Amino acid sequence: MPPAAAPLPIFVINLERDTARWESARAQLAAQGLAGERVPAVEGARLGAAELARLYSPELNARRFFRPLTPAEIGCYASHLQCARLIRERGLRAAVILEDDFVAGPHLPALLAALAALPRPFDMVKLYSNLTRRAPLQPLAGGYELCRFRRMPINALAYVLSAAGAEKFVRAVPAGRPVDVDFKHWWELGLDILGVAPNAFTVAPGLASSIGDRVGLHRPLPVKLRRFRYKLGYALALLRHGVGPA
Repeated sequence: MPPAAAPLPIFVINLERDTARWESARAQLAAQGLAGERVPAVEGARLGAAELARLYSPELNARRFFRPLTPAEIGCYASHLQCARLIRERGLRAAVILEDDFVAGPHLPALLAALAALPRPFDMVKLYSNLTRRAPLQPLAGGYELCRFRRMPINALAYVLSAAGAEKFVRAVPAGRPVDVDFKHWWELGLDILGVAPNAFTVAPGLASSIGDRVGLHRPLPVKLRRFRYKLGYALALLRHGVGPA
């Protein structure tokens, strides 16, 4: 029997050559009666000059981040942007966006149904976070709880994006930072970002992202200094903006 329609549409970002990752993602969702739609990931190294200029601004990058983005990071941004555009083009109220290196948690149909029926407006609900400091808001089905992060986590592995959030996201380009770092600067995009606890998805151990690998940790001194200045500026901005509306 094929998987039933999900309470929310599910988009899985996956490079077309990474069939093993797609099969793993599809099987995990199907095991809980869910169906995901494969969204071909964008390879940044193959983008033409015109498309690259629409997506990425070196000038904005120099002002807002501490190093240039890699082609993989630009492709990752473009891949998530594709999903946001699908939400807008199809007139969806919201959708789940997943990178393909996830491990699915239990009771996902109940959780997604609860989020689909949530009366509280939101732009994004993160379904994975590597941070544990959260302020609880309300219980959800499946043993989950809606929460607000005390500090915005980095990562774009799994989240629900609403139509309102998609509209704000597609206006964010050209970008100057990685997509998950842009989400951390939620006040610039006007995003209201919530989360769930415990994590509904986790990162598959030992499986690096194939669309958004970070550069190495061995950075020259000028880059380290720019990184320190960026982090200090971010910390000061958090003092002004907090964690979002109550």
